[in-house]
Parts: sequence; structure tokens; C-alpha cells
Amino acid sequence: MARATVVMVFDSVPGEPITAPFIEWCRAEGKQVIVPDADPAAHPPDDPSRVDVVIVPGLAFSLAGDRLGQGGGWYDRFLARTRHDCTTIGVGFEPQVVAELPIEPHDVRVDLVITDATPFQEVSDTT
Repeated sequence: MARATVVMVFDSVPGEPITAPFIEWCRAEGKQVIVPDADPAAHPPDDPSRVDVVIVPGLAFSLAGDRLGQGGGWYDRFLARTRHDCTTIGVGFEPQVVAELPIEPHDVRVDLVITDATPFQEVSDTT
């Protein structure tokens, strides 16, 4: 995260992990934060190639990084247009992680899934 300059992160709705402290931390670190409109009919930001990290919500995630969203395909369309080195992180609660999910050809996997049960650890930062 230290090298990331542009981070896109969802604004939590009831039932999702709270992202406000993370958004505040990113801004305090001087990162540009993009918060997409929560309206499923809204258009994603115009230039996904500028984004270094995308924090993605979901109803469920598989161990392989597959994601079950709200069914509108908004994140799949956006993630398909990001740079190959953009890190995508699914964020949810531990019971939302399952062995596998049904996927369709347009579904885009996330690189990493983090939950409330993910242990904190210091890692060398490559993003």
C-alpha cells in the first residue's frame, strides 16, 4: 500500500465492513481516494488505468478470489479495465468466504481476500 498513490474503495453500506477509517488513513498518507457512487446504475470512474489498488465489496468470495457481487456487473466491468499491476482486494467477513463459487466468463477475480478473521501481519510492501 505504501507505493500506491490512487486507491479506489467502496463506501460501506449496512452489512459491509466499515471502510471509513481506511479511507481516512489513505487520505492522511497523501493518497488520492476514489469512492465510487453506491448507486448500481452509476458509471464507474472514467480512467481505471490510474488506479493502483481497488478495494472491492462482495456478498461472497471463493478461496481462489472469485467474487459474488450484487449482480449488476459494475465491478467486473471496472476491474476488467484496470492495469495488470493494479492490486484488487476483496473485503468481507469470514463467513462470506467459501470453497468455490459459480463463475461466468465475464467475472473478474480479485488478487486477495481480506476478512475480519485475517491475521494482521507485517509484510514487505510491493504495492
